[in-house]
Amino acid sequence: MGLFEHLTSSELFALAQFELSKEDLSNAFIKLKALIAREDCPVSAHSAIARCYARLQLFSLAEQHFAQFIKENPNAFVEKFQLGLTILDQNRKEEALTLWDEILRETPNFPPILYHKALVFARDGQVDAAKNLLKELFANTASDNFYFNKGKELSDALQNANQGEAIQKQEDSRELPKGAYQDITKH
Repeated sequence: MGLFEHLTSSELFALAQFELSKEDLSNAFIKLKALIAREDCPVSAHSAIARCYARLQLFSLAEQHFAQFIKENPNAFVEKFQLGLTILDQNRKEEALTLWDEILRETPNFPPILYHKALVFARDGQVDAAKNLLKELFANTASDNFYFNKGKELSDALQNANQGEAIQKQEDSRELPKGAYQDITKH
């Protein structure tokens, strides 16, 4: 008898979600891995394990599970955004930007996308495009929003004389393991 066979899939998923809420990634991951092998696996488990894979920087596996979740939930714009992050982290920038543009057509002014697109454009030297996205972010986002504050940091960095170093600092503090791949609806 396997370790989790005595638990229903609902119970196992609830335990994994509880452990994720406590930042217990290791134990949550083990439960989610067992759960996705089951025939009655809730589709939300694919989103949860995708976030785990992303935090572990196993981006191709994260991409697979985000795609599986989105296949069953085509309007899940949060997971679509996170899928874009995993694509970006695999150096497929244009594909990520295209996906994010599709999301913005459905969900205009989505703060995580506005911020991350601005960061991509800033890194690529497209400072005016980055500033325009940040203006849109500031105009449509509450000042206590996580991405509003990250946008202010990036905006300040773009004003500095040494933009390259400042942008790299933003990249380094992008908080992918603990920010964007968590439930961003909390930010």
